[in-house]
Amino acid sequence: RAGHPFTGSDSELLTAGKTLLEQGADVLVLDCLGYYQHHRDVLQKALDVPVLLSNVLVSRLAAELLV
Repeated sequence: RAGHPFTGSDSELLTAGKTLLEQGADVLVLDCLGYYQHHRDVLQKALDVPVLLSNVLVSRLAAELLV
């Protein structure tokens, strides 16, 4: 079960992250505009894997293309 960015709790988000790690994930990607730095920080502090925000990745890619 995924942690919902708008109605879910930090606890649900952590449970979802732990479940993905148990299934073999090496990286967690928060792929919804509703996820913010807070969500990333919660997961990053509790779990020993990289956690990426898709909106940050896209904005950095766009910035590289505009240079």
